[in-house]
Amino acid sequence: MHRVDLSGADLRDIDLSRSRLSYVNFSCACLENVGLGMAIFSDFRNARFSRDEDWLGVYFFYCDLREANLSGVDMSYSQFIGSNFLGAKNCLSGGLQEDVFFYQTTWTDGEFIQGPTSATYHWPGEIREGEF
Repeated sequence: MHRVDLSGADLRDIDLSRSRLSYVNFSCACLENVGLGMAIFSDFRNARFSRDEDWLGVYFFYCDLREANLSGVDMSYSQFIGSNFLGAKNCLSGGLQEDVFFYQTTWTDGEFIQGPTSATYHWPGEIREGEF
């Protein structure tokens, strides 16, 4: 999908895991149980993801995830390049089973992660389920 406005849409249970999403507006959308694959320059501001979302190996390039609710999302093996998590809620609350890659990404508290780095290298010994 390219340049589609899905802001505020209820997209529960849709499988987009094989999709390439570029410049898609998902702001304020309900993305519960939605499988994702690759998102480029897409807007996920204030989007709501499900309690048991699985982002294993998802790629986010220059995406806006500000204020998104990521409660319970497993980000294992995912990559975030140039993305913005400022104010996102419950990041890494689903625990971290395997590593996450960051490069030039803004974290929830405003910290800029220059990278390239992994979550376990960047926060050694700090990542515990429910902490972030």
